[in-house]
Amino acid sequence: FTGFYYGVPNEASIKYGKTLGDMNKQMMDRLIVVKPAEFDALYDKLVKEYMDAGGKAVQEENVKHYREIKESSK
Repeated sequence: FTGFYYGVPNEASIKYGKTLGDMNKQMMDRLIVVKPAEFDALYDKLVKEYMDAGGKAVQEENVKHYREIKESSK
């Protein structure tokens, strides 16, 4: 699948993209091999680390751009 194209660059994504991309690969690897009973706790921990490492900034900028697009299309 492909991400939504907002028509403007996401500065947070540019800034944190490499770090978040590397974290995403590591997260997938760790979640694939974790014991089922430990999955939820590990998932929650890794998502928090991801969001703290720049994921939250990327998400907030995406939401901002999306809302701007929706407003301009009215």
